[in-house]
Amino acid sequence: MGDDGRFAGTTGNITFVDPAVQLCPFAAYRKLHADARVYRDPVTGFYEITGFEDLSAIAQDAATYSSEHPVYGDRSLTPAHKEVNRLYEEYGYPALPTLINADEPAHRLYRNLVDASFKASRVKALEPKIRELVTQLIDGFGSRGEAEFVAEFAMLLPLYVIADTIGVTRDRAADFKRWSDAMMKVYEPGISGDLQIQLTKVVIEMQQFFAAELAKAKDAPQENILGDLAVAEVEGRALTTREAVHLLSSILVAGNETTTSALGNAMRRLIATPGLQERLRVDPARINDFVEETLRVDAPLQCQYRRNVREVLLHGVRIPANSMIVLRFGAGNRDELRFKQADVVDIDRPAIRPHLTFGVGIHMCLGHLLARAELRIAFELLLTRLKNLRPSGTPTALASYMVYAPRTLPITFDQP
Repeated sequence: MGDDGRFAGTTGNITFVDPAVQLCPFAAYRKLHADARVYRDPVTGFYEITGFEDLSAIAQDAATYSSEHPVYGDRSLTPAHKEVNRLYEEYGYPALPTLINADEPAHRLYRNLVDASFKASRVKALEPKIRELVTQLIDGFGSRGEAEFVAEFAMLLPLYVIADTIGVTRDRAADFKRWSDAMMKVYEPGISGDLQIQLTKVVIEMQQFFAAELAKAKDAPQENILGDLAVAEVEGRALTTREAVHLLSSILVAGNETTTSALGNAMRRLIATPGLQERLRVDPARINDFVEETLRVDAPLQCQYRRNVREVLLHGVRIPANSMIVLRFGAGNRDELRFKQADVVDIDRPAIRPHLTFGVGIHMCLGHLLARAELRIAFELLLTRLKNLRPSGTPTALASYMVYAPRTLPITFDQP
């Protein structure tokens, strides 16, 4: 896993359903930046947008580029959509626009219900608990001198934090991860009908869990997201179970998957960049810059979807109304027109922010402050507790249409 790949084919041969491109999309991004900033993927038929300014403009033009589309909606673009929709109707909770897949005014209506849980003051109050969790996780492997960083740290920290925030027990962490993985994978273009059905059943299992937890919360609401949703009202009526389940599902996935990936990506960069560890130990105030720069260069969530409600013309390419548009935020973060030497991790880079990793506009990531706090605290303590962090064994990477992250990352280190 790295960004030194070379794309040998012509621009028209690039497809983002190719596992080789997914494992290392950056050579493809460079090719598209040079030759086709609006590019129609020959396999999916989706229009891929890769330039920073274009991405920023589109993400902020919700009137033209809708977040309500078939990928998250009726799933009509996928091979088994009829069976999938039947499963949701009979056993789960059918698609409903709430957060990432909703336009205004519905989006703001639902976001207002959960915004308070992720505001700056609430995140600040969580920091002692995050610090305690990070300490406990390091204690679990610190004396061994080695760890599989993803499984033993990067996966567990955000899962535990989001479980506490939602109001469910940490002992379901393995289920949370399995459910989150299924939620991310089930929306990918190119998966088989059989896999889509299999993943849908896993997602429905998650929905049923949240419905049961919500019922408990209605009997005895606590100060957490479950408790908030149990008593929430929208437009003078109680929130339905279907609405609450979709809100909770979105928060679970957004609250752990991207942070797990970001932690893994940042550790991979830390152990691969000569002198960086020592510099951050000498000047811990630069850890924030390190976090932002690794978020930029290795965006954990590489893309999001939109649907244009009218025909648009962009860079000479006419995009018919109701086309599927892929916002390649990971490509925008490496656009040389915005970031010089964009593929290089440089904590001295002027104006690292704003990057596009957490999106922009009305759909900017709800939990970006929480994710940043987890990353900052994690690397403050990792760099304090563990010396000479270095690779151990061969890491493995995740081939995904949307996610860029290590699957495993074995490390070794010295004690202070």
